[in-house]
Amino acid sequence: KPINVNEIIKAVCNYYSVKTVDIKGKRRTKDVVVPRQIAMYLMRDLTGTPLISIGELLGGRDHTTVMHGVRKVEEEIQQQEVKTRQDIANIKQTLLM
Repeated sequence: KPINVNEIIKAVCNYYSVKTVDIKGKRRTKDVVVPRQIAMYLMRDLTGTPLISIGELLGGRDHTTVMHGVRKVEEEIQQQEVKTRQDIANIKQTLLM
C-alpha cells in the first residue's frame, strides 16, 4: 500500500517518543532534530515528496533546511552509522506492516 507523509510523521514520532507538535515546531534540541531529519529523509525516500512540501509539512521550514536534513541522514547511512541505519530500518518496517 502507498505510504503517505502523515503516516511517516506518526511512525517517527512513535519510534522516538516525540510529539508531532515538537517535530513541526521551532525547537532545535537534539532530541527533536534527529527525528525531524529522519522524517525528512523517509518522506523523500519513500514518497518522493518535493522538498518544499516537506518543509511546509514540518512547520514551514525552508526547502534548503530539508535538503540539509536529508543529506545529513544520507551521510550517516554511508558512514555506516549503525544506530541511524537501524532506526530507519525499524521505522520502515513499522510503516510496511
